[in-house]
Amino acid sequence: METSQIRLLKTWLPAILLMALIFVFSSLPGATVSANGDVDYLSHKLVHVFLYAVLCLSLYRATKNIVLAMVLTILYGITDEYHQTFVPTRMGSYKDVIADTLGALITGILLWKYYLKLPKQLKNWLAE
Repeated sequence: METSQIRLLKTWLPAILLMALIFVFSSLPGATVSANGDVDYLSHKLVHVFLYAVLCLSLYRATKNIVLAMVLTILYGITDEYHQTFVPTRMGSYKDVIADTLGALITGILLWKYYLKLPKQLKNWLAE
């Protein structure tokens, strides 16, 4: 039988690693604007939506609470944008917070609506 510390580590580690990865990337100096501004803008926002959707899923796995996972994800997005205001050549963006929030909402709504219909293997992983 697993100890409670190992179980706690297994459930929280994906969320912690993803938050660390986001923090590292947001600590890097900003990229320059390319000629494909619209494409870069859209892909940048989609990356935000995807990363924060995955973060919300991993926080749900850790907390077992959809609303709490969404709130923690959104708060992390807000604090990450605030953190970027201290990074040279970067600035916080409310549009990024909106994209982060959208990712959290998508995951939260999908979990709420379809959790009972998920394959058993995925449900077991989420329940760990």
